Amino acid sequence: MTVRQVHDPVLRAALCGKSVSLQVRWRTLPGAYRRFLSSRLPPGSVGVLIRDLRTWPVLDGPPGYGFQIGSPTSGWGPAEHSGDNDAFARLLHRIGGGDWCDPDTGVTRRYAETSGEPGLEPELRRILAEHGSTGHRMLYTDPHAFSAAVADLYRALLPSRDGDAHAVVGTGRMTDPWQALDAGMVPYWCESSSRAAATAAELWLAGSRPFDRISVLPEPPGISHDRLASLPHWRSIAALARRTGTVDRLLAGRYPVLPAAPGHATGFLRHAAVASHRPELIPGAEAVRHLARHGSLTGLMIA
Repeated sequence: MTVRQVHDPVLRAALCGKSVSLQVRWRTLPGAYRRFLSSRLPPGSVGVLIRDLRTWPVLDGPPGYGFQIGSPTSGWGPAEHSGDNDAFARLLHRIGGGDWCDPDTGVTRRYAETSGEPGLEPELRRILAEHGSTGHRMLYTDPHAFSAAVADLYRALLPSRDGDAHAVVGTGRMTDPWQALDAGMVPYWCESSSRAAATAAELWLAGSRPFDRISVLPEPPGISHDRLASLPHWRSIAALARRTGTVDRLLAGRYPVLPAAPGHATGFLRHAAVASHRPELIPGAEAVRHLARHGSLTGLMIA
């Protein structure tokens, strides 16, 4: 395994100074995972490895350990995590981080904590080949392009319910893909409540065939800062619906400083369901062919 310690005052606010966040990643597939794949892969099946290729400055420690300040998920760049940045200084003041020391600018850029270990790919391909299965990889440097491609996949290949096209924009932990599919919705996921993520969702909806209904679930991050999408921004996204656009009332009332339990998204989507049963699963090969059509998008590659 490798361990990445992530110190992020933007995403974790005051908790950043009171807890330690560790990301544990497998260098090789565990035996249980290999046995699982061997028992579930019939000949002719398809395996897809998905990797985030974004990089971030990482301070190397002992073998297998790295330390990074900030994360690409937050919507802030590495150089912005500095006391000389007025916006970041204001954020630090709100969370009581006055003793901040700027990170060393001479560290090496490596794959961020959101990425898996590169060594998993050849091992996964070898297991797939042993079982007569086909391996593909989906690599992205822009998570918004990935979200758009997946949402387009579901809209194209899943039947709409009574002609009522319904999109749900989930944010951070405010998502439940299975419940969204059970509800007959097209799921679009924002990895955080950053302004960049909200703008990408808005552009995707504006460029798509209109949805009759749009539901938006903005996760309150627990702190307000300059790169955060505002509540009016989320409401403008919902307003792109042809008939009914809504921002969840509980989340809107808590946004942005009062976090909500992740289970709230499950309850919301369950009550919004218009489908009586889960739709048929999309065959893997068909899903890969559809996603490959988005291979020309900047920041996304399917091979």
